[in-house]
Amino acid sequence: MVSTTISQALLTIVAISLAVALAVAVMSQLSNILNSMSIAVNHRSEALRMVITVTNAYYDSVSHTFHIFVKNTGDVPYSDLNNIDVYLGNASGVLDYYNISTENITEYGPEPGVWVPGETIEITINTTTTYSPPYEVKIVLSNGVSTTYVFG
Repeated sequence: MVSTTISQALLTIVAISLAVALAVAVMSQLSNILNSMSIAVNHRSEALRMVITVTNAYYDSVSHTFHIFVKNTGDVPYSDLNNIDVYLGNASGVLDYYNISTENITEYGPEPGVWVPGETIEITINTTTTYSPPYEVKIVLSNGVSTTYVFG
């Protein structure tokens, strides 16, 4: 009788300990999931607040260089200027891919290395390929924000 009571008490303690351990593990994983979701929502929210607009573009046929002026018309800054993808070509054809770095960018704003709202940058692309007008340019930022512009 005493051994049965002790056994039941030990089983109860073990069951409670296992339930607490399980609850701690579940709560820890829920906390990780909530943190991940919060970060993802925050990144997506910033991407939705980022808007870019091509204000002007022209092709210098002598130097085979495209000059593309792009303005940050959103309300958040963008600092990944070393990772901008540009697709360029004839508007009626397949666009060629160019990965842009800060060497291809001229900033016309107050803060070097950061594309602040209202700031215009100039992207310069030297090409060996001959394109004929009308030209199409598509700019894609690393956060997924993009814009397309046809000119010429």
